[in-house]
Parts: sequence; structure tokens; C-alpha cells
Amino acid sequence: MNLTLLTGGNTSLDLSFFMDDLQEALATIDLGEGSPISPIDLDKFVENRLTGIPVIKNADELTLCLKQNTSNLSPKIVFVQLQNVTKNHSGFMDTAAWGEIFDLKSNKCPLIVAPNGILYVEADSDGICHLKPKSKINTIILSYETVISFDFDNRTVYGKIDPLIKVTSGGE
Repeated sequence: MNLTLLTGGNTSLDLSFFMDDLQEALATIDLGEGSPISPIDLDKFVENRLTGIPVIKNADELTLCLKQNTSNLSPKIVFVQLQNVTKNHSGFMDTAAWGEIFDLKSNKCPLIVAPNGILYVEADSDGICHLKPKSKINTIILSYETVISFDFDNRTVYGKIDPLIKVTSGGE
């Protein structure tokens, strides 16, 4: 299984999961609660081929999806929570601040800005999250924690991966 970030239909980031290791761990190790509120940390089950923070420039749409080879876990993205981790950002990210970065009104997926300033984007019925960046934005570094559900041992288990991405309409 791969967690893939597409920009304008082209792959910008592709993270591969070690599915056999994940299944073995789910069966033999206490990984935690695995609920939507307290998902299991999946970062240790991801092949890390990244060097630095991936940069997305002038994207017309960001699409986050799972590409499955074979897995009996039936993984599906539930939601993504975005947080501005840029050191020099101007403080609290309210709806207006997020609206300067993304087109919140015409987004394909339901979204909400929580009181803590985190932008939550719910996946569509196909388990895909869409976001439309504005055409002119200042460079921003985002943490985009992706919560994924799995069917395992007659129950639904939730896990998360928390990569970073730099989004810009100009230079790096």
C-alpha cells in the first residue's frame, strides 16, 4: 500500500507501507488504542526514501489517496488534519488564515477549522482527500497527519502517518 499525494494528477509524494510487518505487529504487539481519537503511529511501517521536505509548487489541486497492491486490511483514509508548522507564521490559524492558503468554499471534501487552529479534511466516499490551494500563497510548511482505518481481527483499527510538506506558489 502507498500513501500518494497527487498535484494536478501527477505523483508528488509516494510513501510505501511495509504491510506484512504492519499485519504482524497488529497481531502480536500492543500498538495502542487504535481509535480515531488515538490512532496507532504508522511511521515505523513506512519506507522512508525522502530527503528533506517535499515541495509542491503552483499546484491546482492536492489529492491524497491510498494506492493498494494487495492487502486484506482494506485500508481507507478517514481524514487528514493539517497544521501550519512554519516557524515564522503569524500565529493562530483561524478560518480566515486557512482561507488565504486554500480555497475552502469550493473544496470537494467536507472540512472544518477546529478551535485549536487545525484544519480537518474529511475523505470523500472513495477515501480520497482533496484540497485546492490558492494561486498566490506565501510558502508554508504543513504537517498533514493522515488517519487511516483498517479492518483487522473483526474490528476497525485506526492508524496515522504524519509527514511534512512545503506548499508554495513561488520559490522555495
